[in-house]
Amino acid sequence: MPDPATHEGPGAPVTLVPVNGTTLPGHLVLPPSPIGLALIARLEHGGPASEAYGAIARAFVEKGFASFVVALDAANEAGGNAPAGWLRGDVAMIAERMEAVIRWASAEPPTARLPIGLFGVDTVAAAALVVAASAQPHLAAVVGCNARTDLVDRVLGRISVPTLLIAGTRATEVLAANRVAIQELRCEKRMVIAAGNLKVSLEGRGARKVGNLAARWLDRHVARRNSAGGMR
Repeated sequence: MPDPATHEGPGAPVTLVPVNGTTLPGHLVLPPSPIGLALIARLEHGGPASEAYGAIARAFVEKGFASFVVALDAANEAGGNAPAGWLRGDVAMIAERMEAVIRWASAEPPTARLPIGLFGVDTVAAAALVVAASAQPHLAAVVGCNARTDLVDRVLGRISVPTLLIAGTRATEVLAANRVAIQELRCEKRMVIAAGNLKVSLEGRGARKVGNLAARWLDRHVARRNSAGGMR
């Protein structure tokens, strides 16, 4: 495993995660004595820009988490024969790759004993809910931003980890689906409704606000798990 990155940005060291014959690139930030790992899954060709994910990652690090921003569509795939955005509609494969990253993080010495929180946007958030329903032992909490819960409604009742949904008022169909989903969830849950177009705000100052919301949610539930003698 390469030395963990201490910052985000174009010059940050890249950590490569081997998955099914390819590698997924990511940036790992590992502060001293982290309380958990925030796994921030993204697609290279969709969702907020890299700067937004950097802002979200910093919010987690400031709360004492290690953060790992990982691109689930591998660079060699996205830049080769596969068209841009090829993975966007495949929730099952996104979830499969997210689970592979969790297994990798759970085996690497710097992160092996850390409880994990998942963060995703759009279809990646939907896949995170699928992962949560599969009862991953290291998973402590999930945050879905603008989550396409309509794509995964059958798994919602099986989720047991604390789940936060963040939705914007302008995306009326997503908001309506999230309202239904929050009723279906049987775990500890919360829904936050943000004014305006959440996708647009994530590409601006809204990324930091979303990051702070997500970091507080993980902080509350990971701290509880640690105090109960969970992973540490």
